[in-house]
Amino acid sequence: MKKLVLFIILFLIGLPSVLAQQGQIVISGRISDKESQKGVPFALIYVKNSRICTQSNIEGYYCLKVPNTYRQASVVFSSFGYRSDTIDVNKLKARPNIKLTPGGIELRAVVASAFTP
Repeated sequence: MKKLVLFIILFLIGLPSVLAQQGQIVISGRISDKESQKGVPFALIYVKNSRICTQSNIEGYYCLKVPNTYRQASVVFSSFGYRSDTIDVNKLKARPNIKLTPGGIELRAVVASAFTP
């Protein structure tokens, strides 16, 4: 009887995690610089129009868990000093390694001066 109760408790504890894994797509890959091939650290990866996001590690590797309800959505990859790239979730599963092109927004010069009143 004790074994049955223990089995039921363990089953109920493990069931939500098993169900959660079945309803999502897990995409793992690497974000690298298109010119130098070095990993892009701390790049932002997010699903458009959602709160689903992650960040690459210091070597550019990432893991994104996307619920099945967003399998038709687009994923955006961005980082300071690089142009953003947007890819559909279905295409990203086949090609999870992303190469970002260096570039950015050019800012106008700012002049700071001090004066004594």
